[in-house]
Amino acid sequence: MMEIVRLFFEIVGMITTTAMIFGGIALFLGWFLGVFLVMKRLGLGRWYRKILIVSTNDGGQTLKKDLVDSGVFREKNVTVANDNSLADIKDNDLILYDYWELPECINDVLRNKQKGAGLIVYSPANNKRMPVDVVEMINKEPFTVLVNMRGRLVNDILVTLMSTSYDKKRSK
Repeated sequence: MMEIVRLFFEIVGMITTTAMIFGGIALFLGWFLGVFLVMKRLGLGRWYRKILIVSTNDGGQTLKKDLVDSGVFREKNVTVANDNSLADIKDNDLILYDYWELPECINDVLRNKQKGAGLIVYSPANNKRMPVDVVEMINKEPFTVLVNMRGRLVNDILVTLMSTSYDKKRSK
């Protein structure tokens, strides 16, 4: 009788050990394919990708200082362009456009933005509302975000960097 009980526990032990090993392998693969690849995109995006701030010189420098002071972005990856250098938009992976500093440039910004690049339109709530046709125009573009709070910029930039295409030729 004791021999049968011992054999039963050995079989149950082997089955549970095998299940635990396969479960651990499945858990590791799930983590690797889920979390690791997202973190890799975030790290590479943060390290290599270029952010262009389209604003007046003073407003752009203030936004650049906020991004660099956050400790998330490197100063060499953040540049400022004004309305005289909108052609630079084509060479950047993410555009941060300060709407109320240069409201007349929205069409040029949307026209020059690469299809896979992200666009964050910063429109602080300063008792003005963006025209409905401008909001609709922005909404029709892929990878666009409309932000009205300065504190959300770093978060929205990180999410946009992770979600936009990562083309190694464009990011170097």
